[in-house]
Amino acid sequence: MRPLPQPSADPADQPLGGIGRLLLCRLVHAQAQGRVPSVAGCALIDGRTAWTGVRGHARGVPPTLDTQYRIGSLTKSFTAVLVMRLRDRGELRTDEPLETYLPGTVAGDRTVRQLLAHTAGLAAMTPGCDWPYSGPGPAHPLPSAAGVLCRAGERFQYSNIGYALLGAVVERVRQEPWEDVLAREVLAPLGLRGTGTPPAIPGRLRRRSRRRPGRRRAEPDGPGEVAGQFPGPGDDPVDGRDVEQGGQ
Repeated sequence: MRPLPQPSADPADQPLGGIGRLLLCRLVHAQAQGRVPSVAGCALIDGRTAWTGVRGHARGVPPTLDTQYRIGSLTKSFTAVLVMRLRDRGELRTDEPLETYLPGTVAGDRTVRQLLAHTAGLAAMTPGCDWPYSGPGPAHPLPSAAGVLCRAGERFQYSNIGYALLGAVVERVRQEPWEDVLAREVLAPLGLRGTGTPPAIPGRLRRRSRRRPGRRRAEPDGPGEVAGQFPGPGDDPVDGRDVEQGGQ
């Protein structure tokens, strides 16, 4: 693998010359517009990384290509991939009700397909729970009807709860933790060595987490979740090198 072009904050020292300076300006604008402490970016030409850039500070130091960031609800895409792999292998059917694979929830009549499409009629969050849900185990990630808003298929309703349930389905079908399945079947084949549920690189913006079925429950100061944050079916840290690797 060719070495990656190293980021520089100096407009006069940019790969690609004027294009590099323009990309750096775009990165500066993105940081200001997003009001974020730091940001990393890259540009690819013909599938190869031609430019990298970083701005700001992470924990008081400038970010590097190895600085990890939480990817939030982009993790839902990874959870969906795992579910569809189970379907392709014949281990589940997306038109089957949730009860088939995860008995004991109040959303058991909603199908796997509806959970994937955010049309299961579930709330974004479990009422009265900080993130993402409460419950003693995989069979009860949705312990009461409070998280059910409407009939399945009635309307689109973005739902972290739905993807928490999908993460629990992956765990139940495969009989192993969601993050282990993710690492083996998605992250490793793609070469995403800096991406995962635990912080793997010193200097990452760390958070503690307590294990929860299909995802993790975020604590002050630590990593996050499955459905909407990647320490679980919804939220893992990713570093700049993996952003570039994923683009290739």
